[in-house]
Amino acid sequence: MQTEMQRLQAVFEFCELDVARAKRGHAERVIQRFLGAEGGLLIPGAWHLAYDLPPLAPSDVGPLQARVRSFLDGLADGLAQPQEVTIALGAVKLGVEVVPALFAGSVADRYVFGLALAAAQVGMQRIRKCPQCGKAFLKVGRRLYCNRPECERARDGAYWQTYKRSKHGAKVVRSARKRQYEAQGWTLGARSKKRAKKAR
Repeated sequence: MQTEMQRLQAVFEFCELDVARAKRGHAERVIQRFLGAEGGLLIPGAWHLAYDLPPLAPSDVGPLQARVRSFLDGLADGLAQPQEVTIALGAVKLGVEVVPALFAGSVADRYVFGLALAAAQVGMQRIRKCPQCGKAFLKVGRRLYCNRPECERARDGAYWQTYKRSKHGAKVVRSARKRQYEAQGWTLGARSKKRAKKAR
């Protein structure tokens, strides 16, 4: 069984997926992981989104990615654009529990409907806007940036700039510089002394 956070992670993985480079069937498996066709979502208190799931044409994957990205970016800004979905609701008996289920609807419509449900469960505090690229990302732990390579580089750079200005960071920088100078046979502070002599 998957938690709502794990299911949302599958959504963000799907958004970042390079469909042209992905192995055959991989996009469909990522989609099914969210809908519950793989691993199962038929549990009390959860929606069964994958009941009698229709096939997904490869040509439909790209448009679904764009639709989901737009929805997530809207959520990160505070208001997602309304999405028109056509679905048929029903219910499945599971022991003494009744599980709401989608009996009809395209994969795209089920996906967007399920995404709205999952976002409501997890809460808006988890879907953030990356300060570097402006795209939505799933906040896990103390993460402030998304995991796109360029944003991770910006995060590392921002951390280093803050760290080296701290008391401990400045000490580490001085020690590293001293070791570098000793390894090269240089004299620490020699250039600044030359500049001072020239100034006189």
